[in-house]
Amino acid sequence: MLRILLVENEAIIAMGLQLKLTSRGYQVLPVARSADEAVKLHKELQPDVILMDILLSGEQTGIDAACRILADKQVPIIYITGNEHLLNDARLVNNHPLEIINKPPSDRQLFTTLEKFHNGNNQY
Repeated sequence: MLRILLVENEAIIAMGLQLKLTSRGYQVLPVARSADEAVKLHKELQPDVILMDILLSGEQTGIDAACRILADKQVPIIYITGNEHLLNDARLVNNHPLEIINKPPSDRQLFTTLEKFHNGNNQY
């Protein structure tokens, strides 16, 4: 079972994503709402993949969290964002995300990305 760390500061979006993911058989770990919490949960829980919102609670972004996480261990990251202007951040591109999905993510785009990763393309 694929273990997903969901990093999302908007409670309604996080709950919707949790429901979608668990209904498809994915294991959703506790939700992180800030960059610091994402880094902490990543170290503690060692997820298979991270679904990372770019704008989070606090001063640091999801890109900041991803940079800190990737400095420790390579883990696949799927970014979700409703802020297209953030897609030009060089650090985001240098993190080599599996995918960048517009918020709210469509089921098709979300599950196609996860299934490609889970079904054999998980060499990160």
